[in-house]
Amino acid sequence: MTADEHSQLRASDAERDWAVGIVREAAAEGRLALDELSDRVERALGATTRGELELVVRDLPAASPGAPQLMPTVGQAVVFGDVRVRARRPAERLIPRLRRGDTRG
Repeated sequence: MTADEHSQLRASDAERDWAVGIVREAAAEGRLALDELSDRVERALGATTRGELELVVRDLPAASPGAPQLMPTVGQAVVFGDVRVRARRPAERLIPRLRRGDTRG
């Protein structure tokens, strides 16, 4: 896969979170002003492609070419198992019943 093809791939939520983490870390180190932090976080969360995310973090040290690659480029897979709930009323398991005089809430 070429660099151009890589930059056109759709970004995942994990990759957007990765970019936001890089930007927040840079702001904590004093590399970004608060207004720039806000702008970059907004751009990262609104990014649809990996290329857009790369533009957000390109000039930050943690995202430099010598830094460890935090955004996986190949071999990433997510597998969801079969989830079954066996109950007459599944919500009863999740919502505790309040009794008279109970102060939880």
